[in-house]
Amino acid sequence: YKAYKKAYPGKIFSMHADGALQLKERAQRCCDVIEYASWGSSYAPAMVPYLADDLAQIRDAAGEKPVLFWLGTFKARGVDRSAEELRCGIFLTLLNGCAGNVIHLGHGGIPKENKRAWDMLDHIQDEINAFYPVYAQGVVEKCTEKHASHIVCAKRRAADGTQVHITVNTSPVAADGLSPYGVKVDMTKN
Repeated sequence: YKAYKKAYPGKIFSMHADGALQLKERAQRCCDVIEYASWGSSYAPAMVPYLADDLAQIRDAAGEKPVLFWLGTFKARGVDRSAEELRCGIFLTLLNGCAGNVIHLGHGGIPKENKRAWDMLDHIQDEINAFYPVYAQGVVEKCTEKHASHIVCAKRRAADGTQVHITVNTSPVAADGLSPYGVKVDMTKN
């Protein structure tokens, strides 16, 4: 890493890891950005149940390094992941301090004919691009609403008064007006 940084001082180097334990000792001295994938959540048939644990482990292992968390668009055997579950995973990674996501399209990629998958990815990208600047630069505010234990809530307020309120249902059943693995984003400007 030191040799590469010396030879290419303006370049950013990432390290991909599939386990937080192998990463902890090396993260601080051998990369600028960490790309992390977990078999327990990134590619699992049920992504969300183990995602919180995986996010806590990688944040601990990464220290202050930015983390790009890998999420798969497919479950085992090439079955498409639902849009709700993928959105839930993306929002949970952002709310837990990750710098972004690498969306794994499968080893063979997504065929052009799979319009459902491409539309889903396009809509999720548009949604995140709309709120993310306010979220990233905003001041953290307390979520005052009462929610069930499987509901994750985050609020931020930007300098111009714009407020973003994100509510995520991490349960496979509907709750508090949210669909299973549902995400609700409210953005208002005061």
